[in-house]
Amino acid sequence: MAEVTRSVNMDELKPVSRETLADQVVFILKRFILAEKLKKGDRLPPERTLAANLGVSFRVVREALAVLVGEGAVTRQQGRGTFVRTVDVNPLENGHLDVFPSISNRTDIYALRISVEMAAAGMAAENATEEDLAHLKAIADFTAPDLDQGMMAYEIRFHRALLRAAHSPTLLQFEHLIVEALRLKAYDIDIPVFGERLLARDSGRIAVAQHREIVDALYARDGERATAIMYNQMTSVRALILALEAKNVHAGHQ
Repeated sequence: MAEVTRSVNMDELKPVSRETLADQVVFILKRFILAEKLKKGDRLPPERTLAANLGVSFRVVREALAVLVGEGAVTRQQGRGTFVRTVDVNPLENGHLDVFPSISNRTDIYALRISVEMAAAGMAAENATEEDLAHLKAIADFTAPDLDQGMMAYEIRFHRALLRAAHSPTLLQFEHLIVEALRLKAYDIDIPVFGERLLARDSGRIAVAQHREIVDALYARDGERATAIMYNQMTSVRALILALEAKNVHAGHQ
């Protein structure tokens, strides 16, 4: 029997993209516009506020905003600020809000994130390419002084890279969930607790150390260990935030 040759679409075999910090900020800002339900004409926070909250330079923020202007998502008015021009609400095409509309509160978001991140760690141990592993290692090689330059952007970069390293189209649909959970974490960990604030730098150092352990486990193709480390990281963060919420509710009733 003659061998049947099948035409293969090589367009699907594209080089893996390696995002810049500005790319990360573009993603965060798109997510912010959707999560905050901003409409056409609404103004984004000032560049100074965006740079401070994301821990990046003005240059990076301006580069990201320039991308959004080019895409037609926002418009910039001299002396007035940046305003929403169009809002893309197609979740399946862009991996954003409303893919899972039943997720409506922090508890659900954090709980689901634990399952997604554990699954991603286990599958990445099996499916990650050498390029994936090198990329994750490069992200995790994060020195202490760098923590001043954007922990939130760093965490989004690492966890999105891990999700992609799992090479699971199903898990990749939860990419928006990871960004939303990290955005909430950055907000929740910085809320006042009896007049004091937690030291984000300390939690950042711990997260970086855990990420390096996860990468080591992935290189060893030890899915069980990678999953266990991720579980410990996710549950400790969830427990911390739930405790903070409880303390603030208690403080508000006093």
